[in-house]
Amino acid sequence: MGDANERYTQILSGIQSGEQVIYEGYRSLHEGDPVVPVPWGPEGPVALPTAAQVNRALNTPMGTSARTMPGMSMPSQGGGRP
Repeated sequence: MGDANERYTQILSGIQSGEQVIYEGYRSLHEGDPVVPVPWGPEGPVALPTAAQVNRALNTPMGTSARTMPGMSMPSQGGGRP
């Protein structure tokens, strides 16, 4: 990491342009938890995920379109923690 202040932190390596990162709430994630990406602006989330997006992430088997945090895998049967 590079320079930082109370609002911003400069990332010097480890991610590529266009990759998504988890900014808030990562401390409560567990292995296999589904992640629903949302757009962010300077003040926080621009929009929250819809109920349909959350339900789809919770019910999408591994290997399909739901996303997980890098290094985490979706459970093979449904969603949530084992």
